[in-house]
Amino acid sequence: DISYTLSNQDHQWLFSRLQDVRDVSTTFLSDLEENFENNIFSFQVCDVVLNHAADFHRVYLPYVTNQTYQERTFQSLMNSNSSFREVLEKLESDPICQRLSLKSFLILPFQRITRLKLLLQNILKRTQPGSSEEAEATKAHHALEKLIRDCNSNVQRMRRTEELIYLSQKIEFECKIFPLISQSRWLV
Repeated sequence: DISYTLSNQDHQWLFSRLQDVRDVSTTFLSDLEENFENNIFSFQVCDVVLNHAADFHRVYLPYVTNQTYQERTFQSLMNSNSSFREVLEKLESDPICQRLSLKSFLILPFQRITRLKLLLQNILKRTQPGSSEEAEATKAHHALEKLIRDCNSNVQRMRRTEELIYLSQKIEFECKIFPLISQSRWLV
């Protein structure tokens, strides 16, 4: 168990919202399988994606936004916590991990969304223009595009805020009329 080598804060930053992501993914995959089994000849991925788009947005957006802290925490632990590094090496060598690192498992949720978007793009290419299938595929594709845009926007906003925090720690201003750190302010 890797958790005994981590502080509560490190554990939170590394694995925050991972259970939510897993739950949403499990439900999504289960619905895909059920849809496939029920309609083997008219299986529709787009309907299932649309049904889960709101859950994807609710869960993936905060998960991806947290990845800045996740990456920083992971690197810090690898550099400074030999117990963590040893336990991680042992876990990653287990055949069930298929030679994949923890870091690759942590980025997998967002990769799943981008891969799903690529699948929908391919479905769109093969649908009859003007058909109801094209309309469904377009809606599902737009929902995933919006999620990816929102994720990228949140990550960029987080990085901008981090830059301001770093700057405010390094520079002392004589006049503190307004706060340096703000959601609407970033370093240019």
